[in-house]
Amino acid sequence: MSDLTTAHLKQGLIDAIEDYIASRPTFFVDSLRLTSIKQQGNEYYLNIETRDKHCPKLFRVIESSKGDMQSIQPYFSIRRREIRQIMSFIIGKKLCNLSEISEFYGALYSRFSGSYEIRELNHVDGLLSKIALWVHDCLTEDFDHNTSLNRHNRNDGICISYDFDMAFSNYYFPPFYARELGLSDKSIEDNCTFVINQLEKYLQICSDNEDRTISQIKEWYPSTAKDDVCRYYLRNFKAYLPIRLYYGRFFQKLKTVPFDNEFAEFLGEMIKINVTGIFTWESLIEALSTITHPSLNLKHLDLSNEDLSRADLKGADLKDADLTGANLEGADLRGADLRGAKFSGADIENAKLEQVIC
Repeated sequence: MSDLTTAHLKQGLIDAIEDYIASRPTFFVDSLRLTSIKQQGNEYYLNIETRDKHCPKLFRVIESSKGDMQSIQPYFSIRRREIRQIMSFIIGKKLCNLSEISEFYGALYSRFSGSYEIRELNHVDGLLSKIALWVHDCLTEDFDHNTSLNRHNRNDGICISYDFDMAFSNYYFPPFYARELGLSDKSIEDNCTFVINQLEKYLQICSDNEDRTISQIKEWYPSTAKDDVCRYYLRNFKAYLPIRLYYGRFFQKLKTVPFDNEFAEFLGEMIKINVTGIFTWESLIEALSTITHPSLNLKHLDLSNEDLSRADLKGADLKDADLTGANLEGADLRGADLRGAKFSGADIENAKLEQVIC
């Protein structure tokens, strides 16, 4: 390819991005500087610099066979709680509308939620898209509130979620969270079959092979994902799922609809509880309410330099774990087994350390 052709292509890509940004005034870009451009087949990856912190830093441009710009996908750079965001996305990416988390050239990015076409979404019904996000957020503890509600609501009512860095870190389940998402109890009751189907898909994850799952994640995020940190979040999801099912208040909202015995049996099999004699939503709620706090098996895991702020590690088995340089600010470590664990440089400010075993 000649220098003239290359310069023409480069200018064409820049022009396409500038036109894209100009059509979205929320970005407020008054200057744009291209810092790098990489090509993979018919795809171009352009890193840009702007003074607007709210503007995407990477643009993925897909060229059609005719040579025009078929698709422009902006991405924001992710610079904190990377693996926490990856795991929340991996768990729910096929189950609800989540902005894609991708690794490009060793760096992690989140796709701009306003760039999706309807054909790319899991749920194209506005109400169902919100119910699906309600289920996902409750089962991953990814609660955002009020002005910080990380949702993009399209003009057609479809909801897309972005920014998952609060996942796996909340002790408090807000009782009116469904209402914050614009969901009434009646809308949930009217779509009870959809709710149960969604819950079954999350429950199915409990039976997935851990090593196989981690291997897949490493293929998708070779530079970002750390095996043991991924294991921590995956075990967190599975261990706390019964408690999150209870505090998510799913079954309270289904009390007026017929009880689903097959679902109850499947739930019992996946989370290992006895559902014999359970024939009503009320009795299922009662059974879930008696589940004791789980003890995470994290022994020997390398969690060094990981952001575990506010993590629920109560009673966890952390024998010989490496927590060097980890952020444990506000973490609950009460009753945890810390024998042989490494804590050099770890931030334990405001951490709960009562009755730890050393």
